[in-house]
Amino acid sequence: MLREQTDNRIPVLSVENLTISLKDGTPVTNSISFDIMPGEILGLVGESGCGKSVTALSLMGLLADSMEVTEGSAVFTPAAGRIATRGDGLGSIDLFSVTPKQRSRVNGSRIAMIYQEPMSALNPLQKIGKQVGEVLKLHSDLDDAAIREKVLSMLERVDLKDPERVYGSYPHQLSGGQRQRICIAMAAIAEPALLVADEPTTALDVMTQEEILSLIRRLNRKNGTAVLFISHDLSVIEKICSQVMIMYAGSAVEYGSTGDILRMPAHPYTIGLLRSIPGPDKKGSALDCIPGRVPSVHDPKEPCPFAPRCFMAKPVCTMRRPPRADFEEDHHVYCHFANERQRSRWNSP
Repeated sequence: MLREQTDNRIPVLSVENLTISLKDGTPVTNSISFDIMPGEILGLVGESGCGKSVTALSLMGLLADSMEVTEGSAVFTPAAGRIATRGDGLGSIDLFSVTPKQRSRVNGSRIAMIYQEPMSALNPLQKIGKQVGEVLKLHSDLDDAAIREKVLSMLERVDLKDPERVYGSYPHQLSGGQRQRICIAMAAIAEPALLVADEPTTALDVMTQEEILSLIRRLNRKNGTAVLFISHDLSVIEKICSQVMIMYAGSAVEYGSTGDILRMPAHPYTIGLLRSIPGPDKKGSALDCIPGRVPSVHDPKEPCPFAPRCFMAKPVCTMRRPPRADFEEDHHVYCHFANERQRSRWNSP
């Protein structure tokens, strides 16, 4: 657990020391830890290949056959927020050691996922009404008429015009933005305690992206749903997330409140990401960039995986794993040189 608990709330999800490896033993993620509190939106940020999506898939029990969780726990407590236990006797469980029966009760009903590409997530041979209502068919005692009514109401809630027409449509008959709203409706209809959103706005235009973000925020606030929001775009994270964890090459490098990290980042990787974002003040000048590339899973890595690309790297970075440095109440960074003096200097013009 990275965050110090200052109240009596229980996290909806508490991930400790998550290590995911290939079946040959090669690590994909390295001791990832984070909490998501009731009603909170936590962003996972990093370049492609840093381990964001596999972290999310591990929580859903959907890792590829070539991967496995080799260390760590993910304690899920659906009753931590405002979502009731519904009388089914499911309390806190470790998502990495659940039985198949428990997994079938959790996925879709208690934990739901919004995927990056809706055309891959939706069945092209089934009408929308049947797909959205399937979760209720599996996880509720509602009859067909009640399910239809609830599905139509959910289609309205996700801002789909003419829900009757959409209900009877196939995925290919809808636009990209409409299909993404359908995926959100499918994920939210059973009022899960945790929503996992894997880059849900990547393929959308700017206007539609704003509408989807607004929709996720609205569902989060109305139901008290905890959200794990995955993105490579810090500007999107700033709009929707209260907490953020920066990942690099399978490791967490910085964790804390979104405002604090974006205002005063402490890790050189985070600083590099922020400096590379275009803005009005950079018009006409070349953007900063981080030299080099993210190492692949099979590349050898230094104790600090960012050391080969870091402007502050010293010999110690190649010899010892960075310790955790703490700023503010819940701002943590893994770097040998992370202290207030260095942080101020890194962030000076």
